[in-house]
Amino acid sequence: MACDRDPDRCDGPGAPEGEATLLEQGWKRCFVAEGARLDEAVETYEELGFEVTTLQIDARAAECTACASSVQAHWVIYTRKPVSGDG
Repeated sequence: MACDRDPDRCDGPGAPEGEATLLEQGWKRCFVAEGARLDEAVETYEELGFEVTTLQIDARAAECTACASSVQAHWVIYTRKPVSGDG
């Protein structure tokens, strides 16, 4: 049975640990990526002047485990505009 969860909208048990804290700190969840696409996206966001951080999806914590092997290497990319000390 295939998992019907959308990893781009995961807010359940499979959500990355620490996501709630990032969102409270003004980070925006962008999308899920892996491998070269992850590296390219992080580099592009940084070139555009964003702060970038990532959290790995913990497939073992998800309610369904049918897709666990395919989700293990996926990371959620979060961005925010740089926090300026000038104000």
